[in-house]
Amino acid sequence: MTAENTPRSARESSIFVGNPYIPNLDSKLESLTDVVGALRNSASTVALLSDLFGGNMDGYGYRILESDNARTGMFYQLDAIATLLKACADTVGRINHRTIKPDNTVEVAIPLTGPEFLALDLLAKQRGISMEAMALEMVDAGRRAVELKLKN
Repeated sequence: MTAENTPRSARESSIFVGNPYIPNLDSKLESLTDVVGALRNSASTVALLSDLFGGNMDGYGYRILESDNARTGMFYQLDAIATLLKACADTVGRINHRTIKPDNTVEVAIPLTGPEFLALDLLAKQRGISMEAMALEMVDAGRRAVELKLKN
């Protein structure tokens, strides 16, 4: 395991996994939004691997994992996914055990369709912020619009 894939000290309040499957490589898995994005990215890689290992089924029969470099690369891919899945489980367990956060906020899960999820992801990337921060900005903008309407 490389230094980038090793969780930081347990003294930190959240788990940091320098992992290519986390939507923002510098992010911490602190929310369900972070976990969902990381799991979606991992699922895409697992789908890729299933295509790779199912290659003989399509009649082409191409060779896979024949070199040491390919086997080492596969090890790191699978190890990164395993590390990420453990971190996601730890995060979900931690989130699941708290209803109200110390800053007096409550985390909620909002189901989004595929296009809605992709739109939120695109908006967040355009702004250079996390999907969670983008969603919070959108809720805050809606709240301000309602307050303005009530004043008029």
